[in-house]
Amino acid sequence: MTKKKDQNVFNNKYSNDETIEIVGSSYGDHLKIENFTNLKRIKLKKLKIISLKIINCSQLIELDCSNTTIEELSLNLCPNITKLKCSNNNKLINIDVSNCSKLEFLDCSNCSNSKFTRLDLSNCPKSIKTNHPPNLVIIREKEDIRNLFVVGRTGSGKSTLCNVLAGTDEFKESNYTNSQTNNFKKKYFERKGTKYCVVDTVGFSHTNLTTKVVLDKIIEGIYSMPDGICQVLFVVDGGFTAEEMNLFLSIKNFMLINNSSRNIFAKMSTKLNNLKNNNKCDSKELKENSSIDRNVLDYITIVRTKFTNFRNNKECETDKRKMCEENKITDKIIKSCRDIIHVDNPPIDIIIEEGKNDDGQVKINENVRTKSREKLLKNLETIRQERYFKLKSWDELYPEIVKYMEYMSEELSEEVKNNPELQLLVQISPETHCLIL
Repeated sequence: MTKKKDQNVFNNKYSNDETIEIVGSSYGDHLKIENFTNLKRIKLKKLKIISLKIINCSQLIELDCSNTTIEELSLNLCPNITKLKCSNNNKLINIDVSNCSKLEFLDCSNCSNSKFTRLDLSNCPKSIKTNHPPNLVIIREKEDIRNLFVVGRTGSGKSTLCNVLAGTDEFKESNYTNSQTNNFKKKYFERKGTKYCVVDTVGFSHTNLTTKVVLDKIIEGIYSMPDGICQVLFVVDGGFTAEEMNLFLSIKNFMLINNSSRNIFAKMSTKLNNLKNNNKCDSKELKENSSIDRNVLDYITIVRTKFTNFRNNKECETDKRKMCEENKITDKIIKSCRDIIHVDNPPIDIIIEEGKNDDGQVKINENVRTKSREKLLKNLETIRQERYFKLKSWDELYPEIVKYMEYMSEELSEEVKNNPELQLLVQISPETHCLIL
């Protein structure tokens, strides 16, 4: 049975249940329990899976996945869970409960693993009770961490950038167009006393996933950082494609709605109606919109990868100018962001023939990657540390997104179909929660 069929069988069987209890069955290596609105309790035993992700199960209160082979366990947008048991698992590497604000009990005893070294409970109640391995570092107080959220098209060098930043090889790199990243992944690292968390996401244009699934996974990654985002690193490996423009504007407008939801619908609707009626926005409106955009776009840094002359400032400026000259939309995107940084992260897994590596070239490429890392982190160090993009709770934000999408779908769908200018302004899809302005 294929992975997709495994997941579909699971969804069809359990999506409406209040309790899921499974012993020994197989539903593939990676199991996701998402949008099970009735689900209250989960009990999994002797299940051979690598990762378990539980997403947007608002009524879930208890999870027991002890005696399994889970390596990655993540609970996201499950605000009411109070009890988590995942004991007796020597393969466990990571538990993400970063937004489980009501968790009262967590048991991860007998989960000794050299890679399972840190458990962040800083967003859980201070009264939480835990059973855990003696050498596990428990984070109880909120740390001052700079969250770096990395997004981009499949094949742009997104996951490679995460490895370079974090000084690791845990993010899956690929020289092919098929994405190696199927879910978001976090990695903490430290530089000069400053703590960072880099979050990789599914690549846009992922060949095996629909646009809806990719956007949903990106939003999951955003909500895995309840303390906020220091910077969105938007990765491109050349000029902006149409899909990259759409992705950029989608993320910008997700942030816009989060920041200004009380009046954003009125502002967006006025803007759309002015275009529909061939009216021009007055200077006051443009100034207000510009102010809102500026506040959000300060949190976005464009990272131009695969640029071999990244150490030559003149060459970087020339490349930036050429990118701006491609079209007006690209020009506006580049000039409106906080900055654009050029880097080059060549591969270090180079095989010249079966079983043999090109050690000389690997050392050269490692040195190049180190210099890229230094350049990017030096740039990020200039950001004021107290500034973070704070997120609303999903329960508060989601209805606002849906409300606007319903308005757009009902009122403007025909005009959008027949007006190329509106098509650039808004992309409507009943399957996505994505705004493009």
